[in-house]
Amino acid sequence: MLILLGLMIGALLNSLLYLLVLISPRKMNSIANYLFGGFASAEYHDVMIIAVISCIGVMILFSMQKGIKLLQVGELKSQSLGLNVQSVTYIVLIIASIMTAVVVAYVGIIGFIGMIIPQLIRRFYCHYHLGILMLLNILIGGVIMLMADFIGGTILQPIQIPASIIIALLGVPVLFYILITQSKV
Repeated sequence: MLILLGLMIGALLNSLLYLLVLISPRKMNSIANYLFGGFASAEYHDVMIIAVISCIGVMILFSMQKGIKLLQVGELKSQSLGLNVQSVTYIVLIIASIMTAVVVAYVGIIGFIGMIIPQLIRRFYCHYHLGILMLLNILIGGVIMLMADFIGGTILQPIQIPASIIIALLGVPVLFYILITQSKV
């Protein structure tokens, strides 16, 4: 149900965006930059806003590690161990949504990074503590984003290929490989 709701909202917002493109073709460049996602138009002020909100969100999530870890054992067990499952779930979802919304508002949609990095981290570092896994997701995700932006800026100079395109081109085969190997296990 939640996935269908997300698809419906996404379809509605995409149709509104395409309507804006039709109404104002001169703004097509900024809309395309947003849709493809990248760092080409990011300014220092934008980076500072993203950094502050991300740091606050990460600190809150790190302080909630115990509750998040308890959520992994299931709702009933978590409740029996004294966790208020609903409040922890809502807080985590709200913080993650705010952090995602701020980043997407400034750099656009970069979809595959959020699917690939957690899968790779879970595959190669599955025995680590939750806090280390969270930190690895942040660091490795950030490094891969910087590498994608660097590759996008140098591969066809002077044209800047958005980071999301590089991530998708490299990420689809990786995600496909992960899905194939997970189904064999």
